[in-house]
Amino acid sequence: NFSQAFPYLGSKVTLTGPPGADGTRPLRVVETRRCESSAELRRRWRFALIRHPLRRLASAYHDKVVIERCIYEPFKWVCGLPPERRWRAFVGEVVAGRFRDVHVVSQADGLLGSHVHTREMPLHALIRIEQLDAWWPYVLKCSRYRGSASEGALLHANSKPANYSEYFQDKELLAQLMQHSLREERWFGYSAVEVASSPAVAQAAAELQRHRWSTGDWSRHTPPSPLPPVHDDPPADKGRCVGSRPLHPGSVPSSGGARV
Repeated sequence: NFSQAFPYLGSKVTLTGPPGADGTRPLRVVETRRCESSAELRRRWRFALIRHPLRRLASAYHDKVVIERCIYEPFKWVCGLPPERRWRAFVGEVVAGRFRDVHVVSQADGLLGSHVHTREMPLHALIRIEQLDAWWPYVLKCSRYRGSASEGALLHANSKPANYSEYFQDKELLAQLMQHSLREERWFGYSAVEVASSPAVAQAAAELQRHRWSTGDWSRHTPPSPLPPVHDDPPADKGRCVGSRPLHPGSVPSSGGARV
């Protein structure tokens, strides 16, 4: 449940500062002003960040298991396994749908299932976090940021960058992950070759074709996304907010409102 996982969603934000002398980045939680009504919320420019689905899964595992050693409760079961079995078991549980933590659940399901994007409260834009640096001035402008210049210039990218290619060397595991993330890759315009080598992706694709996983032909057509289109490049017209007119979902069930 997103509201349980993020109790401060919509009321507080964590600001990450530049690294100090010891290399750590200070974190500061600050209050944010909530919209007073649904009508006010509808007038706001609403956007969401998305990330490459394969990199996101590897990042969740690397951060919660390798770096933090499973201090985060939902991941403790992973550290109960021998180190050499952990990544394979993690992938197996995620792909089978038995592990549904907020860090690994589909971003599309998260946006739709948590009512972030609804018919009444549609998003205006989806922005890839990999391109957020270029988009940042527009995010501040369109969201009517009124904070200080120093806070507006705080970190707005992945705070823990890492090379995850080592997680995608096993062709069988990569094949499972490619099948699992196919819908998100197509909806959001990502490709497996962005995170894995071309030979590894080719071998994994051959595995998919050979096995024809129970979910069906990996190359089958994916229906159009009920989410707004992903914006690739900042607009040339700097005076206009991209997606200033809400992009209404075509097949999203109605809901009574959303907080983002």
